[in-house]
Amino acid sequence: MTTLVVTAPGGQSVATEEILVLGQELDSIGALLADAWRTVNHPTGPYLPEGYREAVARLAGVADDVSWLCRSLVAYTQQVAEQERWRTRLWDSTRDHWTRALVWSALGQQGVRGGSPDASFDDAAEALRRLDEPYHPAVSTWEVDRREGVGISQGVAERIARIPEGSNPVRVERYATAEGEFHTEVFVAGTRTWSLDEKTDPFDMRSNLALVAGAPAASTMVTERAMRSAGVQRGDRVVFVGHSQGGAVAATLAESGRYDTRGLVTVGAPVGSQPAGGEYPALRIEHRDDVVVDLAGKTLPGGHTVVEADSGATTGDIPGAHSRDRYFQTATQIDQSDADLLSGWADGLPGPLRGQARWFDASQDLSGGEVAGGKTAQ
Repeated sequence: MTTLVVTAPGGQSVATEEILVLGQELDSIGALLADAWRTVNHPTGPYLPEGYREAVARLAGVADDVSWLCRSLVAYTQQVAEQERWRTRLWDSTRDHWTRALVWSALGQQGVRGGSPDASFDDAAEALRRLDEPYHPAVSTWEVDRREGVGISQGVAERIARIPEGSNPVRVERYATAEGEFHTEVFVAGTRTWSLDEKTDPFDMRSNLALVAGAPAASTMVTERAMRSAGVQRGDRVVFVGHSQGGAVAATLAESGRYDTRGLVTVGAPVGSQPAGGEYPALRIEHRDDVVVDLAGKTLPGGHTVVEADSGATTGDIPGAHSRDRYFQTATQIDQSDADLLSGWADGLPGPLRGQARWFDASQDLSGGEVAGGKTAQ
């Protein structure tokens, strides 16, 4: 099993899972010692055994030592966070240079907007989107499967496992709660088409670049259409889960303000420039050897809990490091963790419920017209 490195929301502390658990244990021991000291320091009777005062003093000393250890651990995690911010700043310029080079290669040219050394990846994305025609996709979504009596996911790994395969990129689950409301969980797959020559798939490179540039992406439009088809309305309670491009879609919708977002989980997604700002638990899982997570450019601090780990893939195996299956293995470690920051992620979500799951496919038209996608196209 690989070590999990956890960054707390806001980026104020960075620590391995083991250090987080150690800090929790020391906190518990310190609280017990403090209670014991308060008890023995206020005896209820006149009789005091020999050595009583010395024992009380030693107990107070041990309690102080444990308190000092706790403070030192916190200071250490904050120092690591500062070192990580410095490392990220150092790495940003190099990463952005090679990201721009990747975009130039896709463009087949240099000298376009985004080509200067100090240009942002957003500018390069704009240049790519404007190559042939303005990006104003029209999308069509249709249901391909439906199941009743589906149990709600428990934990992070089970949610990752429910992210659909690319053939049906959006899965929407609806559960009726005891309060008479609906709880929805939306699962979004990653990029399905990598060629810029293919223009009918909304889960393509154009959507990737639109998401990075902050523009409306066809894959986001598709996901919202699927949600509406499943009965989701504005203001409904929703948990968003996505892998790769699907993670960027999930983050965009979670922060849209159109829904009562109750949770966000992204894996292997270029969402560093999309910080979570809402009052909901947000978990961002990244493999250190997954190059995709860096494609959004500069990482901004936000409300995410970020978990980093090695994928376990062979060195140079880029698809392996990015694969949903390996992220499922990392998510399984998170579910098994004793660190409160991880184990308590889903505490506010509903318990066992059964409901309906629907799967959706979609297509797009970049000519500006509505697509005829299938017999239930919407």
